[in-house]
Amino acid sequence: MPKHKKKSKLKKSVKALLICLVVFIGLFLSILLVYKHIQSNKMKNTVEKYIKKQSLTQELDGKKKDINFSLNSPYYAIYPNTKNKSIDEIFIDYKNKIINNYSKKSLFDSIINNNYKYQIINYESFLAPDDIISVAYIESNINSKGTLINENVYTLNIGLKEKEKLKDSYIFVGNYKEVITDYLIKYFEENGYKLNKNYKKVINSKYNYKYILTNNGVVVYFNSNEVIKNSKKFIKVSIPYEEFNGIMNINLENINKKYDDSVKLEYGKFTKNEKFMYVKINSNLYKENSKNSKLVSTVSKGTKLNVTESNKVFSKVKYKDKLVYILNSSLSDEIIADSEFTDCNEDVYAIDKIEIKKSKDENSESVGTLNRKDKIKRIGTSDDGWSEVVYNDDKGFIKSNLLSLTEPSDFYRGNISANVNPGKAMVAITFDDGPNPSSSNRILDTLQKYNAVATFFDLGKLVNSYPDVVKREEAIGCEVGTHTHTHPNLNNLSAEAIQGELANSKEAFMKALGHDVSLIRPPYGNANDFVKSQLPYPIINWNVDTLDWKSRNKDAILAEVRKVGNLDGKIILMHSIYETTADAVEVLVPELINQGYQLVTVSELAYYKGATLTKGVKYFGF
Repeated sequence: MPKHKKKSKLKKSVKALLICLVVFIGLFLSILLVYKHIQSNKMKNTVEKYIKKQSLTQELDGKKKDINFSLNSPYYAIYPNTKNKSIDEIFIDYKNKIINNYSKKSLFDSIINNNYKYQIINYESFLAPDDIISVAYIESNINSKGTLINENVYTLNIGLKEKEKLKDSYIFVGNYKEVITDYLIKYFEENGYKLNKNYKKVINSKYNYKYILTNNGVVVYFNSNEVIKNSKKFIKVSIPYEEFNGIMNINLENINKKYDDSVKLEYGKFTKNEKFMYVKINSNLYKENSKNSKLVSTVSKGTKLNVTESNKVFSKVKYKDKLVYILNSSLSDEIIADSEFTDCNEDVYAIDKIEIKKSKDENSESVGTLNRKDKIKRIGTSDDGWSEVVYNDDKGFIKSNLLSLTEPSDFYRGNISANVNPGKAMVAITFDDGPNPSSSNRILDTLQKYNAVATFFDLGKLVNSYPDVVKREEAIGCEVGTHTHTHPNLNNLSAEAIQGELANSKEAFMKALGHDVSLIRPPYGNANDFVKSQLPYPIINWNVDTLDWKSRNKDAILAEVRKVGNLDGKIILMHSIYETTADAVEVLVPELINQGYQLVTVSELAYYKGATLTKGVKYFGF
């Protein structure tokens, strides 16, 4: 074949190949753009639904700011509108910089990535500390189902060049960072956040927050994962300008309000609605009936407020001699537990005659009294042993260990109960080395459940630490004796040291119970003739040893009791400081009752067995 024909054929083949390639690329890009269009619409719908669900839409000067989309990135931008031309021009410029930064994703990334970002620029944020203007904006990551993955807050600081346009605008003249830090620490502690260890040190050393000025006050945006446990979101805390008295150089009256009165009209007219209501969650109080109004203060969960009138969204309330506004969604007709209490809603019973306190303090004013078996509604419990109750349509406070979920039985004793049947078998269980707030209370729970009693030989030093446990022992009819103050071997002590132990022990019981005890169990059961001559109480030892201190095993403890056989008149030795002992008691108490034994105190056992307890005399059983 001639060469010129070969070349002509080759050119035609290359040309056809190029045409095919161009067509293929065009087809691929068309498919890609169609797919991208579908993805973009899906993105838009997802973000729109999320924004609607989170109520993020806002109006500025009566104009709603819509979602804007490019092929590569959706965003939702609310930007400042301060009505100060210089500031607004700067903000618009920087808003565009932020948006452009978000639009730099590649087409390929935006197609295959199922996580879509949108951002909000807080329109109230128009001045910042340190003579620099700042914009705070939130970056939120949501998935294709509109579920929030995480959020972070950032501030964009506008440099000194732009600042020159705003020479006479404001600012702080003192150590505002210290005010912010102290306020944050107080805010976290008072609002019950679960905080990481050394959180104060983290806040103080890193100033781990972004702060801006708004028309309401200084708003702190806090990326909180380093301080608050298991936190995935930022926290926004508003600090009233009043906290910065004396360290600001700004005319607060000139800070522009940026809310529309027409919005307030949509909430409806206020009508008279005088009553007391309670705050359901930590909430803001506003100067006017708008969420964009000046923040007057915050109120804690459980606060009682006097409502005067309401509309569809807000209630007007009296607060510290001022009329302010709070969202209706923050209020409840039901009495709500204070923020430091864990919510509950249950009926409880008084285990003895007790006073209801006005505040969480044993020395506070009494607002009422409950008799044994009286029922009352409990709405909250605290970690430090208090219950919050409803009494006479108001709040009251009672120590939790004086309340029971079950109605106390009539089987209740002083020192000697008339309810004991002298002709029926009886046994005295005794407990040494307490009190312990965990295991001792578990033992008392079991005794109370079965209307049973025991004798507790407690250490004075622990009585000082846990007086409420000792009070509960006595309140449910148990007997309390001393096990000395610090648990020494009395056989090794001088007379002076023995008397010191007794004096310190007596002081502890007098402080906790208002009286001294009447029995002693010397540590290790050791009391030689000299020690016996020094003791002003009957000495109570035992004749059934569970060896719970040694085995620390529930089954082994129970086996030691079961192998004895007849327990009538016996004194059983246990220790109230072990959880394994509390486990064993949960089985032993109902077991003995089912076997026909009456569970009595040592004094009752001696009385009904015909023994007269005498000081300085050692008893092992009756």
